[in-house]
Amino acid sequence: MDAFKRSFLAWLCILTTSAAPVLAASCEHILLFDDSEACTYCPAQDCPDMLFTWWRPESNLVACQAPFYRAPECGNLSIFGDDGLVVSSETVALQISGFVKSVLLIDTREMIGFRDNLQAPLPAPRVNDVCGKDINSRGQLSLFSIQTRLQGLITGHSTGKIYPAGFVEIDFTGAWVNDGVRDVQVDLHNALGGATLRHAFIQLDWDGGSLLAGQFWHPLVPPEAPVTNPTTFDNAPFECVGRYPQIRFTGRPYTFVEFIFAAASQFDFKSNGPEGFSTKYLRRAIVPNLHAQVRLYGCDAVFGFSLDYKRLIPRLSTVFGGSVYSTRAGVSSLSAQAYGRYEYERFISTGIVTYASNLTDELLLGGYGVTSNNPKTNHETYSPIRYVAGIFDFYLRCCVEPGLTIGFTKNIGCHDCLYEIPGASGNDRFIIYGRGVIDSTFEQESLNAIDYAMTFAPRIKWHHESFTIASEIRLIRAAYGELTNKAKVINACPVN
Repeated sequence: MDAFKRSFLAWLCILTTSAAPVLAASCEHILLFDDSEACTYCPAQDCPDMLFTWWRPESNLVACQAPFYRAPECGNLSIFGDDGLVVSSETVALQISGFVKSVLLIDTREMIGFRDNLQAPLPAPRVNDVCGKDINSRGQLSLFSIQTRLQGLITGHSTGKIYPAGFVEIDFTGAWVNDGVRDVQVDLHNALGGATLRHAFIQLDWDGGSLLAGQFWHPLVPPEAPVTNPTTFDNAPFECVGRYPQIRFTGRPYTFVEFIFAAASQFDFKSNGPEGFSTKYLRRAIVPNLHAQVRLYGCDAVFGFSLDYKRLIPRLSTVFGGSVYSTRAGVSSLSAQAYGRYEYERFISTGIVTYASNLTDELLLGGYGVTSNNPKTNHETYSPIRYVAGIFDFYLRCCVEPGLTIGFTKNIGCHDCLYEIPGASGNDRFIIYGRGVIDSTFEQESLNAIDYAMTFAPRIKWHHESFTIASEIRLIRAAYGELTNKAKVINACPVN
């Protein structure tokens, strides 16, 4: 089989030995673990993207929905590693930390993805030349250090029983190139190497709840998601990936349950539309992206279920016969997600399944399509295109850490029939705003016509104090085909 293989080799070097210290606390005792010490059993090691997490000693389970977490009734906990850079006063403490990460990629086929195919990569469809030779069968090699990160944590004294903190993190993946006049992103181009804001938020924590305001992982990226681990490779479009400005409330009425409610907007992760990728479509809707989630904790497991609502307004006006007509037609979508994580001694298993309705801003496949066009005004109506995506991750926590990731995504179409452009043929007869860029290359447009994609990725990591080397071989298959008027794909031809 002409299998597509993507080989990874990554070096992760923590700048300080306490770059991401993990606080494990109960009301009886406080312990400080350095998550870089992978040889020792560290219950919170699996959430290194979270600066502080709370370990429940009675269950060996990490509860890290919030970026940092104060154990109830234990007071204001502000503990830093010995070697971290800490600036403090009587009222405020600042910790600066981070890591350096280099990634070497070797592909056996041309790729389609973001940020020079470092993010959300899929094999390009087959394109034959006049002799029948596949143009995209050529491999490529890339070396990046743009995922290097710098973090800053600010903690202050409590105000009554409320404990404030702030967190900022940047990397160098580069911001998307935007057209300031049209307020849209310029296709899929970005300024690689430029500083990019990843997280920037404040959090107020109190007994039984917390409030987060700022940019952080979207709630569809639970803390158990593999993407939150900086030594794990990108798994989009099989799991959600996105950081959004948001206001998030977390309620903890009991030790075994959490309720999360969030309202989010868009910044770096945008929806597609008639003018390209932009945040304007969500802003016009006035209603923010709304999210509700429940998390349940067991002895050695955590399970969660969430619902996510989003509405976009693609256009404010249309033009026909030289006349301009106002329009407020929108597209609403409801997505759902179920996930779980189970620990047995050193064995960790995680599963996330997402019913994705117009979640291209989360780097999943899908989007929405035009379902009707008024011949007198060019007014349009829309319908979301749905996919089901899943990611399953297994690994054994130890110095030499073996792991396996399995992912899939499947097209299930849309509810309404798509509008067909008169005189057009093939997939060009439909107007779809998804991962593909209309009027771009054939390969980019083909992202709107994927029936399914899957991945199988064994990996191995070696941890030594603050240094990690990881290697992964990833097999990826994507099936490109012909779109039907229900946005389903037929006559799919897989490439590997």
